[in-house]
Amino acid sequence: MEEAVLYAVENNIATITLNRPKSLNSMNDALIDGLHAAITKAAADAEVRAIVLTGNGKAFCAGGDLSYLNGLEGVAAKKDFIAKVGDVAKRLTTIPKPVIAYINGVTAGAGV
Repeated sequence: MEEAVLYAVENNIATITLNRPKSLNSMNDALIDGLHAAITKAAADAEVRAIVLTGNGKAFCAGGDLSYLNGLEGVAAKKDFIAKVGDVAKRLTTIPKPVIAYINGVTAGAGV
């Protein structure tokens, strides 16, 4: 199974790549958890001076994965997922390093 998020550092720049190209990099638990881990890793790495966030394939991020969301049981599970997405968005805006979104294609919903 492919990693939902790729992480690489080159020349003091961390590149975080959303890696679910078949679903236009739509968000599910694996992508959100991977994105949170990559942001945390970049924030803690003293060598990283900036972060570039991009998507693999023809999309940046199409928002929530509707088939995944429809499979969640109950309102509480859906609220928990939405809270996780919000936590990652907050982390991206409060990290003490510049974050550049390299929007390389389709971007919709929470992907914006």
